[in-house]
Amino acid sequence: AEARKVWMQINYIEGNIELLVSDDGVGFSPDVEKTSFGLRGIRERISQLDGDLLIEERTGGGGQLSVSIPLPGDNSSE
Repeated sequence: AEARKVWMQINYIEGNIELLVSDDGVGFSPDVEKTSFGLRGIRERISQLDGDLLIEERTGGGGQLSVSIPLPGDNSSE
């Protein structure tokens, strides 16, 4: 990705844990998951946890992965 910097943020939002990872690299191509076993594996594992993965290209370069996973037994959103 040719990144020089990486930013990570973890949030707790309404019964979900959210992880944001972004960098200042060259970004992602639209077909990145077709060629990346690593990203496909990440998506499969997140899916097994009933979570979501969003892959975004950022304006001006770089990319961002956003992962949201519900916490089991967390009733704070009720």
